Amino acid sequence: MKNLKVRGKINLLIVCIILILSASVLILVHHNLSNITDESYSNQLKSNSGMALKLLDEKYSGAWKEKGGKLYKGSKLISGDTKFVDSIKAETGEEVTIFLKDTRISTTVMNKGNRAVNTKALSEVSNKVLKSGEDFRGETKILNVPYEVIYKPIRDNEGNVLGMFFIGISKSVINNQIFQVFKSIGIIVLLIAILSVIAANIFVSKITKVLLYSAEYMNTLSKGDFTKEVPREYLNYKDEGGVLAKGIEGMRKSVNNLLYTIRNDFKTIVDESNSLVLISKELSGFQVMYPRL
Repeated sequence: MKNLKVRGKINLLIVCIILILSASVLILVHHNLSNITDESYSNQLKSNSGMALKLLDEKYSGAWKEKGGKLYKGSKLISGDTKFVDSIKAETGEEVTIFLKDTRISTTVMNKGNRAVNTKALSEVSNKVLKSGEDFRGETKILNVPYEVIYKPIRDNEGNVLGMFFIGISKSVINNQIFQVFKSIGIIVLLIAILSVIAANIFVSKITKVLLYSAEYMNTLSKGDFTKEVPREYLNYKDEGGVLAKGIEGMRKSVNNLLYTIRNDFKTIVDESNSLVLISKELSGFQVMYPRL
């Protein structure tokens, strides 16, 4: 820092400020973007789950019931059937599962290339949906993969919870969307930061140009050269740099005028001295010619 000139120090300070502001903006944007995206997908899942259950009621009339360890909707066997869950996934792009109690009996979720039937839901989900009869919304893992989900209870005619209806989307899909938007914003912020640094450098260069010239000019004056005028460019500046340039030019003119006056006075003294010498010589000559006078 000690070896940096004024221009370098100012530019370094400006770059640090711009970097801090840019980082703060990106952190704030990422945080808000994540919250907005998560909330948006949560609302979307809630809407799609309601739509899917409504379509299921329209497609297969009758109540939910369990018979022989299998789940039915009216007379339609749901256990092992994939047409409905596949159609919902095709419409929404989201994973769909129907549970008998806590076991998947119809799903679009894949596990090592096969449908993840006969796999269990997490206990945190089962406890809330099957035991408390409440919806489960938020983030959870499905076969160790993070998902944004909603689980809704499936009830028979008497209100007993027989199973669960699930719809969800992988967090990797959400995070990828967040990343794409964040990347675009990051590029814009980066471009703004670069343009800001360039603009600041031009502005600082204009300010320090006068200071650097003034320092060089004062060095020239210290060597006794008062003939070089300050360029009109610097004198026309309206800021403090212009004031400094005008002050230096005024000092140069004052010193130059003083030197001019001293030279003239010195010349006058020399001329008068020469005159006195001539008079002295004449008087000496007169005494030689007329010694008795």
